[in-house]
Amino acid sequence: MLNFTEIYDWNDYLKLFTALMAMTLPPVLISIFLGLTAHLDAKSRNKVAFYAWISFSIVIVTLAYTGESILRLFDISIDGFQIAGGLLLLLMGIEMMRKDITVEQADPEAEHHSLLALGIVPLTIPILAGPGTMSTVIVFASEHQGFTHHTVVATTGLLVTCCIYLMLRLASKLHPWFTPTVSQVFSRIMGLILASIGVEFIMHGLAGHFPLLGVNH
Repeated sequence: MLNFTEIYDWNDYLKLFTALMAMTLPPVLISIFLGLTAHLDAKSRNKVAFYAWISFSIVIVTLAYTGESILRLFDISIDGFQIAGGLLLLLMGIEMMRKDITVEQADPEAEHHSLLALGIVPLTIPILAGPGTMSTVIVFASEHQGFTHHTVVATTGLLVTCCIYLMLRLASKLHPWFTPTVSQVFSRIMGLILASIGVEFIMHGLAGHFPLLGVNH
């Protein structure tokens, strides 16, 4: 049973959506996807996109509901994980702002992989569900307690996976729009957003260890 009194601030979920979308970096993701599937026809490419969507959705939902339990299993505090996740996002954001976008080349051996395997590795893991994505979902899910909160976090993540699936399905048509200039501007804006969210994570984690810092959640 959902209890929406557990929901504190809808802006938190908007922040989660923005962070997850920023980490996928659509211009690079589309280029990588087209490179990995260059040897496939349109029908097979769509199947790979579908498998990636399903596997990425499973990862997001699993982390939203069980991420905190996983941390307890390894005796990692939420505050400590927030600091580590914040540092990771901060470094990713800085890297996105200072480096030129480079498109990874597809592994020639990928041609021998099945469509399902290609959709899971490397497209879902580690390209989509990398350390930054996983830590972000776990941190946001652990911000508040309650089934409803975790459900909204999972739903927000699923909205991101749906957007990514749509981008992958339209990759061939969207790719020409992402000129080098557009890609660079997009990368720097998303990098700034990630760095800002990372700083907030760090401050919240420090506040958990040192309450006198008085950082408001």
